Amino acid sequence: MKAPIGPLLRRQALCLAVLAFQIVCFCDGVEGDEHENQPEFQALCHTLRLLQTGLTVPSDQQSTEITATMKWISLARELAVADDTTFTQILETANPQPKRKLKKLQASANLDEILADINETHAEAEQEVRNLTETLKAIKTSIEAANGEFLKAIGGKGTPQTADDTGNKYFVNGRQADMFGAGADQTKNCGAASQSYRGSENVGTTLISDIVCLCISGAGDSKKICGAQPTTMSKATIPWTSNPSTLATKWATLMSMCPKISGEVTPDKIRMAVNRVRSLIGNNVRGPTNNREKTKLTLGHNSAGATGCTGDDKQTCVNYAPLFEGTGPKDIPWIKTIETALDKVDKRRPETQTVLTKHRLLILNKTVWQTFMRESQQQQPSPAAKPTTLRKVTDTECTKNKNNKTACAEANCKWEGTTETVGTCKLKAGAETTAAGKGENNSSGRGAPDDART
Repeated sequence: MKAPIGPLLRRQALCLAVLAFQIVCFCDGVEGDEHENQPEFQALCHTLRLLQTGLTVPSDQQSTEITATMKWISLARELAVADDTTFTQILETANPQPKRKLKKLQASANLDEILADINETHAEAEQEVRNLTETLKAIKTSIEAANGEFLKAIGGKGTPQTADDTGNKYFVNGRQADMFGAGADQTKNCGAASQSYRGSENVGTTLISDIVCLCISGAGDSKKICGAQPTTMSKATIPWTSNPSTLATKWATLMSMCPKISGEVTPDKIRMAVNRVRSLIGNNVRGPTNNREKTKLTLGHNSAGATGCTGDDKQTCVNYAPLFEGTGPKDIPWIKTIETALDKVDKRRPETQTVLTKHRLLILNKTVWQTFMRESQQQQPSPAAKPTTLRKVTDTECTKNKNNKTACAEANCKWEGTTETVGTCKLKAGAETTAAGKGENNSSGRGAPDDART
């Protein structure tokens, strides 16, 4: 059976689109001006956007449900230990009002034990709330700390918290040492041909520094090495140690080609972005003309291979070899900063911790009110029986039982006869009978309620 034409056409169109993307960097000009560093820039750009946005900082405030439940638990304890006057005052000011009629606990043989149970339950509930407060604060603090480290990874100490697409905040005079490191220059920041760490100490110092090496510090002012627009400026004019404000215009052009992100930023998304950057090291789309083994730790286009990232034509890149093969830190500093910060983020989720605490408080609330109500019900006296009344026996009641000795006796009358059925039934002098009232059973058969709210 032949495949439908529609899906075939769609697959062909997709293949053409992929092919077009792969060759787009080789259609605008000569080598070194053909978007060779665009994949690397897009990876750095995406990482930058994630770090600028940062992880969502959760609230460390208690939920209204937890506050309300704790309020009910505290009410039970306050009522349990209150005297008569205070008991009434507490009930009058309680908000919301209990739906059940509550009575003060009276002195009894086991009252001390009951109060101890209520106090213990209340203390346990307070500890649950304290634990949640500390947990939420720890989670929030760890995320805030991570976001602060992300800013350092972007541009060093003092990097503005808000994203700066114009460059006017990032590249202000006085920040060059934080952003590029001490004694910054082309070789020290972008990496020399030598594998020695000495002389290349600033390689990978910040994300901004690497972007400058990859997309700005070039052979001229009009190279389109990172995208469709020219972003380079002559390496001789790069203000590594002087006022860096001249970089702002080039930065703004780069950011116009750096898509913003949507959705929540998560640790996993940041790790994936960093791994994408790592995967591009030594894998430039163009590749070197010679000495390929010399570019295995280079990010971006390094045509000569053995000369390092000099900023010359076709040498606009970052050489990380001094970090890994020399006496360096064996990692890229700004990436290390990110990964260390992520490792320290508290893995507990605020929503989960809140739900768990809420459930435990509901159980404690039920326990404390069952204890209170059970003791309150047991202390209430049983309804009194109706008083016994005395009633006079009438002559009529006696005479109607004549000829029946047994019935006469039951009527509290005097029997005079010769047999059980022959005789008379007469009224006794002062004869009276009692009528005892029945006590009312006020029990509804219900156990202690869950709490005073129902």
